[in-house]
Amino acid sequence: MSDTIQDASPKTPEQAEACENDAALQAGLRLAKQEWEHGDRAAAVEVLGTLWEKTRSPEAADLLARLSRELVRSLSRTVEEDARVVARLAGLFRALHGENGVQVDTLQYDIIGGLALDTSTLIPLHKAGLTTRSGKKIAFFSGNSANPALVEMISRELPVVSDSSFGRLMPYCNFDWEQHRYMLSPKFSEDFFGRHAALFRDLVEFTHSTNGRDYIQSPEDTDVCRKCERPQISFTEHETELGERFLRETLKLPQGGWFVCVYARDGSYYGETPQSANWFRNADIATYLPAIDHILACGGHVVRVGSLADRHLEHQDPRVLDYAKLECRSPLLDVFLLSRCRFLLGTPSGLSHVCEAFGTPEFLVNTINVSMVPGAALYIPKLIRDARTGQLLRYEQFLERFYAHGDIGALYENGIAQRDELGVCYQDDSPEDIAAATRELLQRQAGTFREDAASARLRERFRALWVRFHAAMVETPIASSFLEAHPELF
Repeated sequence: MSDTIQDASPKTPEQAEACENDAALQAGLRLAKQEWEHGDRAAAVEVLGTLWEKTRSPEAADLLARLSRELVRSLSRTVEEDARVVARLAGLFRALHGENGVQVDTLQYDIIGGLALDTSTLIPLHKAGLTTRSGKKIAFFSGNSANPALVEMISRELPVVSDSSFGRLMPYCNFDWEQHRYMLSPKFSEDFFGRHAALFRDLVEFTHSTNGRDYIQSPEDTDVCRKCERPQISFTEHETELGERFLRETLKLPQGGWFVCVYARDGSYYGETPQSANWFRNADIATYLPAIDHILACGGHVVRVGSLADRHLEHQDPRVLDYAKLECRSPLLDVFLLSRCRFLLGTPSGLSHVCEAFGTPEFLVNTINVSMVPGAALYIPKLIRDARTGQLLRYEQFLERFYAHGDIGALYENGIAQRDELGVCYQDDSPEDIAAATRELLQRQAGTFREDAASARLRERFRALWVRFHAAMVETPIASSFLEAHPELF
């Protein structure tokens, strides 16, 4: 029998709770000390803070105060060290680049269309040496990008610095309609370098060339972009395999099959309402259904693209994929699909610029201002009515009002201003007009399309109209089917 006599009396609930609290306190103190010794001082302070809130222990409070003082001293030393390192980097910049300094041109990273235009302008201009004519070394910057995959592809061709934590570009920009370019605010540099901005003020010049416009000084410079091979960017083998796997396994595209991408701009991406200035650029994806049926009848598949959409694309045929609503959407697939489709059927948008970057044909519907989009294979404009009488306007009547206005920039993408100042409103293209022009484009691609004499005369009349107002629009690839359906507008 043991000589040791143990107290076998039972503990009261209060005594048991006190023992548990003390055990938890000691465990918490040990954990905090371990975190501190392992170098995670912030975690140690957080553990002690939580422990103090639960126990109100003087022991936890004392250790928390001691570690907090040490953490503050440590952070002060870190800040001082960072300041010395940044100052050394600024000195290296000055030693390497002298008085010229370095130029940092921001990609148009907020919008996918801006990035796509950058591929067709900045890359050939930089390769031709036109971005460094000022004598400064140049780099390009992307912050929180609309499409990181596209930025990655651009960075294989240009010296690009990316930081996804940096904010959107547009809040730093004002658009100059006279120069037709964005002007970058000095605040961009201040936010880029933070409290160290003064060290780099004379060393780094931030600009936004607006898709390379600043570097174009002559018609020959323009030709560098206009005559460059497309695309200027490419997919890696791994990226290509990911894209092709999606076509095989998700779209169920057979070997040798083809597909068309469709897109209708709506109010979801920018949170627009009918009272928004840009609302008149939108369209209803349901008006594409007869055109989709014709694509299917010709043996194609259809992929609805876009990052956000107000409504589903309702279609029973399994060859129609509403990719915009899939959880597997990705920045890489957004670009890959537009690079591989037979053509894009959609409203003018950033996605059409991606097609342009890859040389993918574009059939654009519901365009505003009767305008074409450069590089499009075919287009049809929205109908325009007099806002007061509701009567359809001939396009000549609209263009006279539009170009007689003193500030086209205020009207160009502003349907509210056009209604109030020009007295016009827009009507979407009908499903029948979209389907007819889709049939025409497929015939053009197959080499079987023939334009009749009446349509050819209307086309020449339309070309002559553009010569009066905007010569760059003369090569207008408007659909013959639209000319035939609405001769009274021309």
